[in-house]
Amino acid sequence: MAPRKRNGSSGTRTRLKLFNTISMRKERFESLTPAQVKMFVCGPTIQDTSRT
Repeated sequence: MAPRKRNGSSGTRTRLKLFNTISMRKERFESLTPAQVKMFVCGPTIQDTSRT
């Protein structure tokens, strides 16, 4: 079975920029592990909408 192509994947890398509140600039995100990104999301907030 051939690997499936992901939606929106054109074979080119997309550069992600995030706003750094310490430097007050947009900076290019670089993963510590190539081709892998991990993310922590705060648990559910029952009383209100989720935190961002």
